[in-house]
Amino acid sequence: MTFKNPKSNISYKYAIVALIIIVIIIITSLVLDTQQGSDLKSMLLGILILAIAFTAVIGLGYSFMGIREPNTTKKIIGLIINSIITISLGLLFLSSVIEILPYLI
Repeated sequence: MTFKNPKSNISYKYAIVALIIIVIIIITSLVLDTQQGSDLKSMLLGILILAIAFTAVIGLGYSFMGIREPNTTKKIIGLIINSIITISLGLLFLSSVIEILPYLI
């Protein structure tokens, strides 16, 4: 069996994994809605957000490596989802840095 778009397919799989982790985050934040498990909830959500960041960045890298492959729906979906997640997390990090910056000066 030969694949025409191996990099695009890998990028698509990473996008799907990132979306699944986002759903897990939503479910986890709804289930662990108690004050007693606040530390556990924070650590678990932080680890899941890092997992999303890594999968989205790796998926975006594979999207860019497969940019010369023929266009398919998987290629487009993988590129769009990974780009949106990576840009969103980058803007979230930037806003956190801007918010903390006055306290460091």
